[in-house]
Amino acid sequence: LPHLGIKLPDSAKAVERYAEKIFNRDTFQASLSTAERGMR
Repeated sequence: LPHLGIKLPDSAKAVERYAEKIFNRDTFQASLSTAERGMR
């Protein structure tokens, strides 16, 4: 979302923490295309 200029409200902190946890997984990273990796 930050890549698209979208800022979540403070009430979405739990969602952001969950996303970070998932995005940091090796298996998730391996599933991304080169373009998707560049967005992060």
